[in-house]
Amino acid sequence: MIDKAFVKAHKAELTDLYEYYDKQLLKDTIPFWEPRIVDKEFGGYFNCFDRKGSLYKDIKPGWFVGRNIFTFSNLYNVIEKKQEWLGIAAAGVEWMEKHSYKGNGRFVSSMTRDGKDIDSKTNIFNDAFTVKGYYEYLVALGDKRTEKQMAFATEITDKLFSNAKNTELLESEGLPAGFICHAVNFIMLITALESLQLFGNRYVQELNDRMHNAMYVFANDEHKAVFEFVGTDGKPLLKDEGRVMDPGHALESCWFAMQAGIETKNEKIVKRAEEVLDWIIDRGYDEEYGGFILLLDVENDIPEDAHRTQNYSGTIADCKDKVWWAQSEGLYTLALSALVNGNERHFSYFMKLHEYVDMYFRDHEYGEWYSILSRKNEMLLDHKGFEGKGPYHIPRCLVLIRNLFKNCL
Repeated sequence: MIDKAFVKAHKAELTDLYEYYDKQLLKDTIPFWEPRIVDKEFGGYFNCFDRKGSLYKDIKPGWFVGRNIFTFSNLYNVIEKKQEWLGIAAAGVEWMEKHSYKGNGRFVSSMTRDGKDIDSKTNIFNDAFTVKGYYEYLVALGDKRTEKQMAFATEITDKLFSNAKNTELLESEGLPAGFICHAVNFIMLITALESLQLFGNRYVQELNDRMHNAMYVFANDEHKAVFEFVGTDGKPLLKDEGRVMDPGHALESCWFAMQAGIETKNEKIVKRAEEVLDWIIDRGYDEEYGGFILLLDVENDIPEDAHRTQNYSGTIADCKDKVWWAQSEGLYTLALSALVNGNERHFSYFMKLHEYVDMYFRDHEYGEWYSILSRKNEMLLDHKGFEGKGPYHIPRCLVLIRNLFKNCL
């Protein structure tokens, strides 16, 4: 669905951009993680690294079992059949089977270095990251994957999609009562989309439902906003969490829906995502200092309440601050819409964000990206990894953009 006229008009720029993102992925970001991520003594993954790449904490977050399996399996699947990458993914699968799987489709949220469960908590997002990471690993195995592995993938997928509809369970894990959650919707959307490569149309109804919710329930025409929470009737509920918009989440949801629309040949969804992306730019992009802000209030622009800040590795990020993952999601969303829809505005904002990230977020000395900047781009946290950051959002963004540009040239 690439707009050929757009590509022809921008061929020189796209060629340069392909080379830039290819180099950033393979000469900068992956070389930061590849030599240090696997714990060769106890197994599994290290994740908490400072700016220079020194390990400062050996806790093993559950999120980055599945996320790291995904990243290195995906590199193997779509970049190069490097056995080193498949080996890194296999280390995560082995850890998952030995330590992080709790049974009944649930996975441990936080572990000690030797694999002991720290807090006995479960988390629907942790489960989803593990499920989709496992998908990507089984794709990498190809004909070598077994019936037992496929049965396990089916079992944990069925349980995941069931749990994501269990209001009582979601509230027990901290989601606010009286609302349905945008983040739950879009993580189920991307999981259902990625299930196509293993299961075909087995979960296509889940995919279609989540795609619709993303673009027509959480994305609201009256307010021209993507709500982080809506009422249980699917309508805006403008109180407490119901007033919050998260531009990074909105961007993720937008490209997930656009990608799903492309895969399922649903042009209506693709065009709707193009429209919604304009709302996100208008509300969430900081025209004065660059980049997408962390959070906003759909009525008053900037949230006032304390619960509208976020804690990243002990650093409290204000709603106006800039975080790594929102910028990476913005880059791919803008690039995809520009090339698929021939949208010059979106390409212009892609270039703005591309230059902003290169100037402020990329660490040109030690590799990878910084974590958090203030609205005015002062350094707040330069760690490359902690419980919430590792080789996921940034490598995924770089792989997707690299391949998007490569395949259109």
